[in-house]
Amino acid sequence: MRKEQLTMAEMLKFIRHDYLNELQLILMHIDLGNTSDAKQTVLNATEKIKQRSMLGRLELPAIEHWLTTFEWRYNAFQATLTCEITPGTRKVNEAKVISYLDQVFTEVIKGLNPVTEYRAHINVQASGAEWAIHIAIHGKMDPLPQLPKEEEDFRVEEEASQHLWTFTIRGR
Repeated sequence: MRKEQLTMAEMLKFIRHDYLNELQLILMHIDLGNTSDAKQTVLNATEKIKQRSMLGRLELPAIEHWLTTFEWRYNAFQATLTCEITPGTRKVNEAKVISYLDQVFTEVIKGLNPVTEYRAHINVQASGAEWAIHIAIHGKMDPLPQLPKEEEDFRVEEEASQHLWTFTIRGR
């Protein structure tokens, strides 16, 4: 599980691989006569592209890069991304946010069972100067991760239940 920054060439490689898989899945559905499944695969892929594109409105390029490459660096998770972002001026030390997220997922990985399926849903919200990254991990983790100490630049909230662990980072 790679945590370092991906190069542009590596990102393009992952993107090409993902979209070739989607195209092959669409072709398989068409070959089997499942046009409704093929249509749904196209709609799902389109929505995924739309959500990634919306990240640009966050106007925090380093955080956008981290979120976009999450599923490639932390491939133990089947990840989904949703965004509700209105343009605005956000002032945050992006390096501190990314460092914090990497510390969190270094801990999360330690509690994962290699034969268990894990889903991560990432929801990014921003309006005006405020922003929040809400991450929900579905799947049994033992032990639950310990969150690092909060930074002055942002607040962190956490909730846990039997098979769902969520945390939110908020800032201005």
